[in-house]
Amino acid sequence: MPIVFKHSDSIKDLRLAVWDHATDAEGADPSHFLDETELAQFYGFRSRTRKTEFLTVRRLLREMGVSEAKITYDQYGRPLLSDGGHLSITHSGTKV
Repeated sequence: MPIVFKHSDSIKDLRLAVWDHATDAEGADPSHFLDETELAQFYGFRSRTRKTEFLTVRRLLREMGVSEAKITYDQYGRPLLSDGGHLSITHSGTKV
């Protein structure tokens, strides 16, 4: 669950974080982190990897103080924040 790196730039309101979910992927109760719509999405995924990525991204946003904004997707599948903020997500192994 630790954030490996976090950087804030108050001028641009830019935040960067890396989360290694390898240590906490098991046993996290998704109902503590997801609303009803997100839970339906979560349980719709068949892949355990995809479920872990989905939950980890939302937990990371919450840790960074972006818990009120929801992730939506544009017509091309790019993630957006419901509060108008921009978001870029990358997954590599156990890192988000």
